[in-house]
Amino acid sequence: METTIAAIATAPGIGGVGIIRLSGPQALALGKAVFQPAKPNFFARLQTNHLYYGYAVRPINRTVIDETLFVYMQGPRSFTGEDVVELQTHGGYLVLQSILEELYALGARPADPGEYSKRAFLNGRLDLTQAEAIIDIIEANSKAGLDAAVAQLQGKLKIELTGINQKLLRILSYWEAALDFPEDEITDYQVKDARTEILASMAQLQELLRTYQKGKILREGLSLAIIGKPNVGKSSLLNALLGENRAIVTSIPGTTRDTIEEWYNLDGFALKIIDSAGIHNTLDQVERLGVEKSLELFQRADLVCAVFDTSTPMTKDDDDILLLLTKTTKPVILVANKVDKTSNWQPKAEFLSVSAKNGTGLVDLLAEIKDRILLQTVAPINTPLLTRARHVELLQRAYLHLEDLNQALEILPLDFLTIDLRSAWQAIGEVTGDALTDNLLDKIFKEFCLGK
Repeated sequence: METTIAAIATAPGIGGVGIIRLSGPQALALGKAVFQPAKPNFFARLQTNHLYYGYAVRPINRTVIDETLFVYMQGPRSFTGEDVVELQTHGGYLVLQSILEELYALGARPADPGEYSKRAFLNGRLDLTQAEAIIDIIEANSKAGLDAAVAQLQGKLKIELTGINQKLLRILSYWEAALDFPEDEITDYQVKDARTEILASMAQLQELLRTYQKGKILREGLSLAIIGKPNVGKSSLLNALLGENRAIVTSIPGTTRDTIEEWYNLDGFALKIIDSAGIHNTLDQVERLGVEKSLELFQRADLVCAVFDTSTPMTKDDDDILLLLTKTTKPVILVANKVDKTSNWQPKAEFLSVSAKNGTGLVDLLAEIKDRILLQTVAPINTPLLTRARHVELLQRAYLHLEDLNQALEILPLDFLTIDLRSAWQAIGEVTGDALTDNLLDKIFKEFCLGK
């Protein structure tokens, strides 16, 4: 790339340290223009990947903007594969903006969102799955999600998909050769041999596609819906799990009329706990809207925690909720709350006993929630996880092309068979970046923040 780009690489706002990153053929020259080293003869002994102390200055009159650390990373051994310079200053907005304005005046161009990662991809420093993993690392809201993103950054998904595509490309190359040079009687990869490779590739793709639900959970977290009739202690349970008074709690039934959502880190897993309005028959229009929202939440949640009040006899509303729970396949935890009170209750199923008021049973409840999460997130050993809908759509497309190809192997002529085979290879290549259009590439990298 002929242009040199510059942008703030640290998060917006005031902080102790702010970083400006330059990348491109003029990165070193522009970096030198705005940097005044503290020691003489600095540029004569400049080494790559070393930090140097000095000052950021205005080139026109050499007035000091701020104290600065200067580092030069020579391409291709840099993040982007180009010459990169970073200026590390104090993190004030005015400081960073002043330096950027000087760099732009000297000829640097403002970086587009994700342009550093895009250049790393175009220069062969990352494949597309690794570049997308950077987004997931930045946005990770749990240790489990971070671990999944780091595994993808290390290239595990790329290795798996490259292995599949190499098989397909090998078959395709023989078939193309057989079509172009029929007189040479190329016999390799006849129907039997091709079917073995195609079925093996389909099995690998199917195994990967099975991991998406687990990968999506690790990347985005799970939602836990707390449901029940009014005044069973749903809001009290939310507060007890969070360890803070997040929801208003009163003895008046129907206090909660809307959903309340909070993130909770459960041993490295991101859990969105959602308190909902009580589910019951009501003539109150506002309450009825809350009940409808609770039922909607029940349908969308990954896990359900159904709360019942042990201090009162079971009612028709309780029976209706139990009936509702029998119609779902999602994990459900039945919680018997208010065990600190005198029990008048006859359970009709197996419940976890808790007291949101004094904390009894909360450790067991959290352990049960974690067990339910683990059942949904344990992936096949040594199989990388799919975490993005884009990957799933493309690999499903590749699988269907291979399925059509397998069924047509002994029916259609070779030139028709190569169409499905090439289409499958193309779809997998769009995941790794080996087969991409410029428009799709721009769309993917626009998801990135400005400094990446």
